[in-house]
Amino acid sequence: MKEINSRARRVGLFVAQLRKQRNINQSELAKLTDSSRSTISDIEKGLRLPSGELLIELSRYFGMTTDAILLLDFELSNKANGKNYSVLNLDVTERQKCLLVIALSSLEVEFDNELDKEWLAHAIKLITEVEV
Repeated sequence: MKEINSRARRVGLFVAQLRKQRNINQSELAKLTDSSRSTISDIEKGLRLPSGELLIELSRYFGMTTDAILLLDFELSNKANGKNYSVLNLDVTERQKCLLVIALSSLEVEFDNELDKEWLAHAIKLITEVEV
């Protein structure tokens, strides 16, 4: 149950971030995705994950895959041997990884709420786990 709540919270942060980047409010996103403002609010608060139907609508609107919205691209793991692997086979150097972490770390002062800071910390953690 804790893993589901944690995933819902991360997905909610990501959906809120995407919505804010488009400069629309929750009501507008709800209208665009044929859902309700309260549903969008619950998702952004991490109280629930989007339904399959809503997930498809969100992916269409934001122009990304459903896996990307659920952050599966970044979190798929191979438990057979206890190692985590990035599904995105990115060719990154150690220097690029460090520069990205530095850039993301500098954003922390821009965030004024704990959920944004938690999302940022999670993103940095995922980047540092990518093997180069």
